[in-house]
Amino acid sequence: MTRASIREYTEAVRWRYLSATKKGKGKILDEFIQVIGYHRKAAIRLLHRVNQPSTSNKRGRPRQYSAGVVGALRLVWEATSITARLRDSTKAMAANISERLTDTIQIVSTDLAFVPSGVAHSSGL
Repeated sequence: MTRASIREYTEAVRWRYLSATKKGKGKILDEFIQVIGYHRKAAIRLLHRVNQPSTSNKRGRPRQYSAGVVGALRLVWEATSITARLRDSTKAMAANISERLTDTIQIVSTDLAFVPSGVAHSSGL
């Protein structure tokens, strides 16, 4: 079964399950497990869950880059067209990337007079 069909079937069974007696819930749960193939406890949790919006809180470490650094990285990313190059030979790109990034940083910092705060200048990468 696809996720969409599982969701539809769950919605169809949920109201019956929640309004049933304890004995009726057991029968409905047995039927649900047989059709969906979930474990019993997972099925119970799924049938009790009302459509709740997913949390938008991001997990993991927070970003530590300043807006200037993010802007510079985005500019370099777009200038070197890494996204398009990923589809091509990655070996050729890996051998060439250090030289391309050095050239791009020099062009960005000298021609456009763009020096983001927090980015140290060096002669090579």
